[in-house]
Order: sequence, then C-alpha cells, then structure tokens
Amino acid sequence: MLFELADGGDAIGAELVDRLSDEIGLLATVTLRRLGLVDGPTTVVLGGGVPTGAGRRLVPDIRRRCAKVSPEVDVRIVEAAAGDRRGAARPGPDRAPTRPPSGS
Repeated sequence: MLFELADGGDAIGAELVDRLSDEIGLLATVTLRRLGLVDGPTTVVLGGGVPTGAGRRLVPDIRRRCAKVSPEVDVRIVEAAAGDRRGAARPGPDRAPTRPPSGS
C-alpha cells in the first residue's frame, strides 16, 4: 500500500519510500565496506517481503548507492520459495546451536 501511495504522488508516501531506500542502501554499503568487498565484482542479494514485493522500485536507488563504494556491484532480489511466507528470520532458531561453540 505504501508503494502504491508513493507511486500515486502522495508526498509522505514518497518520502517514506525514499527513506527506506536510503536505509537499505546504507546497510548494504556498510556491509560491503566491513567485508572488504569494495574492490572487484560483488553481489548484494536482497530478500524478504519489501524487496520481493513492491520494493523492486527501491533497487535502482540501492544499486546507485552501493556503486559509490563498490563500482562493480550487482544488486539482485531473491524470491522466497513458492508459498513460503514465513520470512527470513523464522527458520533460524531451529537451526541455531543449542550450546555456544567451545572457546566462547
């Protein structure tokens, strides 16, 4: 609904979408820097409800922001498996170790 409002000319909706794009772009660029992925080709993969839904509108802005720190970046969206609406974090807890690794 937010993306529909923004696309329809709603000023507040457009501002929120721009802010979302900025925040996701900032997260991606910080991650690229911290992982040392600024030299050479690399891929940023986006998933989850926002990017895979109406958020495709965000990708050009996110790609532009990432290219400032990693010129050969490729930004892609990965769709969830058909019918899987659980979200990215939900499967995690059942795969987490039951005790910390030794030495922690």
